[in-house]
Amino acid sequence: ADKTNRVGFKVLEEISLRRCAVTDETLALLVAGDLHKTLTKIDLFDCNAVTDKGVARLTATCTNLKTIIISDNAVTAESFKNILHELPNMEELTFRRCKNIDRTALIAALNGVQKSGVRVLDLSYLPAINDDIVKSFPDHFPNLVDLRLDSCPISTPAIVSCLTRLPHIKNLELQYNPKIHDGTFV
Repeated sequence: ADKTNRVGFKVLEEISLRRCAVTDETLALLVAGDLHKTLTKIDLFDCNAVTDKGVARLTATCTNLKTIIISDNAVTAESFKNILHELPNMEELTFRRCKNIDRTALIAALNGVQKSGVRVLDLSYLPAINDDIVKSFPDHFPNLVDLRLDSCPISTPAIVSCLTRLPHIKNLELQYNPKIHDGTFV
C-alpha cells in the first residue's frame, strides 16, 4: 500500500516556504500524515502569518526537526522556548527580525534551557538581544560553531566574554553593530 500522507509526500526531509502565504493552518496540513516522521528542516522566512500556535504544533509533531529558519514572522519568545524544549536534536536555529520577541520573555525562555545541542544560532536583527543574554550563550549553547548577531545592540566586552567560553566557534557575524569597535578582539 502507498504510504503517502494526505498532502502527497512520502519521505520529504526539507521544505522551504520562504515568502509564501503560509498560515498556522497550512502548517497543520503539512504535518498531517507521515511528514512529521521525516521532516528535518523547515524554512519559514517571511511567512508573517505563522504564529506561536503554528510553531507549537510543528514542534509537538515534527520531533525530528534539526533546522528551523524563522524570520520576519509574528512569533514571540514562546516559539523560541518551544523549539528549544521540544526539539532535543535541534542543530540550527534562526530567529531573525522577529519584532514580537521581547527581552523579558527571551530571558525566561533561555533560563529554562540546559545544554542545547544547537550548533548554528542566528538571532540577527532582534532588538531584545542584549549583553546579558549574549554572555549567557555559552551556558545554553556550548556547542556553537556559528553565531550570527547582526545589528544586535551588544557591546565589545559582552561578545568577548561570550567567545572566550565557546571553544568550538568558527564563524561569527556581527555586522551593522556600532557598539563593536576597534580593539574588540585584541
